[in-house]
Amino acid sequence: MPSRLTVVFVSLLLATPVIIFWLWLVILPTRVAIECPEECRCKADGYYIKCSDSGLNSIPSNIPTHVRLLVRHGNNITYFLNSTFVFRGLVDLQILKADLCEVRKIELGAFSGLTKLIILSMKGNKISEIIPGTFENISHLEYLRLDNNVIVNLESDVFNGLVNLKHINLKGNKLQYLHPDTFLALSNLQHLNLSENVGLQIPSDRPFINSFCLKYLDVSGCNITSVSLETFSNIIALEWLDLSENNLRNVVQYLTVMNLKNDGKSEITPGTFENFTRYEYLHLDNNRTKHSDINIFYGLFN
Repeated sequence: MPSRLTVVFVSLLLATPVIIFWLWLVILPTRVAIECPEECRCKADGYYIKCSDSGLNSIPSNIPTHVRLLVRHGNNITYFLNSTFVFRGLVDLQILKADLCEVRKIELGAFSGLTKLIILSMKGNKISEIIPGTFENISHLEYLRLDNNVIVNLESDVFNGLVNLKHINLKGNKLQYLHPDTFLALSNLQHLNLSENVGLQIPSDRPFINSFCLKYLDVSGCNITSVSLETFSNIIALEWLDLSENNLRNVVQYLTVMNLKNDGKSEITPGTFENFTRYEYLHLDNNRTKHSDINIFYGLFN
């Protein structure tokens, strides 16, 4: 006759599948039916919502609040009002894309509550001004796209608070003046695109930008005619500078990479690169240079 211990042991073994199944029901996250706005498409259980080209003039009221990625390309949302996203409980957003939406104005506090936002894209809108403090509550932001808007000027403190920002794209705006300290407080900024701002004032007698960490700077197509060593002297970590498609008469002499593609050069005189001892890459394609002297690249030891 089996002992009491044996009976208990066998009973536990037989009960184990039931117990496991019960625990599985308890632990398994409950799937709730997602109500997707009719103007949008919801994927990944509502974590990714796309409302592109839907004729929207505001955020639908029934967007799932757990959404992580919200895309709103090609709508007619002219204003980002104060507390636009937090009012609808969209505080878990990590990626927000509102490109080609006719956005004209961003009210102070529009992005409040978006403490998890990493990527913000608002390219191809009609934004003419960024108010200082607009981004101060989204400190986790790493990528900011404001290209192809109509921004004219940026105040020195406009990006304050973006301590994790790595990339800024301001291509194709109407920038005329940048305060040298505009990007100074961005301790992680590595890439800055200012290309195709044809009226941008880039001085040759004083520093253009102050930055301790910026590595890649694109100022191509900005109608630049002259730069000097002083121009980029306060971007101490700079490795790549794109000056292509400008009208330069002279070039700077201390980078590891220089891009002078298609800037209209018809002649390069001997001695031009004599002091460019740090250069590793030099791009001069699509210019009008017809011949080169035997000593044209003297000094480019690296």
